[in-house]
Amino acid sequence: MEFGLKSEKLNVVIPSIGNLDKNRFYGLGPGFVSTFTTYYCNAQHLFVLKIEEDQCVLKFYLKSICVNSIIGKPR
Repeated sequence: MEFGLKSEKLNVVIPSIGNLDKNRFYGLGPGFVSTFTTYYCNAQHLFVLKIEEDQCVLKFYLKSICVNSIIGKPR
């Protein structure tokens, strides 16, 4: 099942909600994936957020090339 949210400036797609867990990443668990597109550094980028077993990863893509990534750990 896929979920989505669209506004004038942002299009968010959630292709997988993963395993829900109240104690991790604000209730989201491993397997959660969300994508959205927006302008960053004067160019439209695709952002992909994935929650894995022990971290969450946000990757920034420009024309199918990953140009940056941020890795977070649960609190």
